[in-house]
Amino acid sequence: MVGNVTDPIEPEPLDEDSYYQDPLGFFARLRESRPVAPVRMPGYGRAWMVTRYADVRTVLTDARLAKDVHRWPGGGRSRPSEATGVYAHMLHADPPEHTRLRRLVQKPFASRRAALRPRAEEIAAGLLDEMAAAPGDVTDLLGAYARPLPIAVLCELLAIPQADRAWIDATVTAYDKPAEYDRVERELAAYFTDLIAAKRADPGDDLVSALVVASDAADADAADADAADADAADADAADADAADADAADADAADADAAENSGADGGLTANELVSTVFLLVMAGFDTTVNLIASGALALLTHPGEEARLRQDPSLLPAAVEELLRFTNPVNHANDRFTTEDVPVGDVVIPAGEWVLPAISSANRDPAQFPAPDRLDLGRDTSGHVAFGHGVHHCLGAPLARMEAEVALGALLARFPGLSLAVPREELRWRPVSLMNGLECLPVRLA
Repeated sequence: MVGNVTDPIEPEPLDEDSYYQDPLGFFARLRESRPVAPVRMPGYGRAWMVTRYADVRTVLTDARLAKDVHRWPGGGRSRPSEATGVYAHMLHADPPEHTRLRRLVQKPFASRRAALRPRAEEIAAGLLDEMAAAPGDVTDLLGAYARPLPIAVLCELLAIPQADRAWIDATVTAYDKPAEYDRVERELAAYFTDLIAAKRADPGDDLVSALVVASDAADADAADADAADADAADADAADADAADADAADADAADADAAENSGADGGLTANELVSTVFLLVMAGFDTTVNLIASGALALLTHPGEEARLRQDPSLLPAAVEELLRFTNPVNHANDRFTTEDVPVGDVVIPAGEWVLPAISSANRDPAQFPAPDRLDLGRDTSGHVAFGHGVHHCLGAPLARMEAEVALGALLARFPGLSLAVPREELRWRPVSLMNGLECLPVRLA
C-alpha cells in the first residue's frame, strides 16, 4: 500500500562519522527496514534516500524528478554555484536543455578520450617508477598513484600546462571541505576562463580547444541562420498580397532548419567554463576512488587477486565488478520532486530532495546474488555505479580505461604488493557523495 503524503515524516537518524566510515552498512539497514526514507543528510537537511535497486533505477529515469532548481515547485531556487560562475553545466539541467549541452560535449570528448590510453600507460609507468625508487618500505598508494594518475590524464585531455597541474590537483582536492567550496569554484572559474581564452586564440588538439571551436562554429551557423531569416522576412514583406502565407511558410521552414542544423548555437561563455569545471571535478574523484578502493578490494581478497594475476584478460570484467563492489560514489547527485511522486510503498511529496543510493542498489541481493562477495567472474550487467538514464556518467569509458591501466600496471609491477596496516585502521573521507579513502598504506614487496 502506498503511504499518503500527509503521513508524518520522521527522518531516519544519521550519525555522520558512522555513515562516512560505513555507508554500505547504513544503506543496508535502510534497504531492509525503510527502503524509501527521509534522512537528515550532511549539506541537505532532509533528503529522501532510495536504497533498493528497482526503486533506484526508476528514480534515475523519472522525469518528475528534476535537476534544474529554477523549476522548484512553488517558485524557483538557486544554487550557490550560480554566484561563482560554474553552475551552467549538464548536471544541473533537464531535457531539452540537458540534451543540448550533452550533445555539444559528447562528440569532441569521445574522440579525444579514445586516444588517451597510451598516454595513461606512460603516466602510470612513470608513477610506478617513482614509487619503486622512493625510500622506505611503506607507500601511500592513494597519494602516490591513485590520485596523481587521474588528474594527470585529465590535464592531458584538457591540455592544462604542466606548470599549473600541481595547483589544479591541490585546488580540486580542497573541494572536499564545504568551507572551501566558494573559493575553489571562483578560482577554477577564473582559471578556466583564461584557459578558454588562450585556446580560442591558439587552438590545439585538446578537448578545451575542440569545445571552443565547435561552439564558435555553432554560433556562426546560428548567426548565418538569423541573417537568412531576416533576408527571407524582407522578401516576404515586399509581396504584400502573399505576406501572411509567406510568413507562415517561413516560420515552418525556420523551425525545421533550427531542429536539423543546430542553429540554437554552441556553448555560451558561462557554459564553457562550467562544462570544463564539471569535467575536472566529476572526472577526478570517481576515478581516484575506483583505483584506490579497487586495489584495496583485491588486496583483501587474495583469491580474486591471484585469479586476476593469473589471467589478466579478466581485467575489463574485474573493473566492472570492482565498480559494483567498491562503489566509488555513495549516492547519485541530488534531484527533487516536481510533484508528488510514488516510489516503492511511499509517496515523496513535491519539493523534496531525493538521493538515489546507487551503492546500495549495487549491493541489493534482489539484483545481485551474494552481493557482498567479490567475484571477478560475476555478471555485473545493470550495475549503476555510473548512474542510469539521461545523466549516466559521460566520462564512464574514460574512468574504466584508467582503472584498467592503473590496476593492470600495478599488479604487474609489484607481485608482492600488500596492505601495510590492518583493514580496520583505514579511514574514509567525511564526504556524503563520494566513497573515498583518506590514504592507503601499502608495502610494495
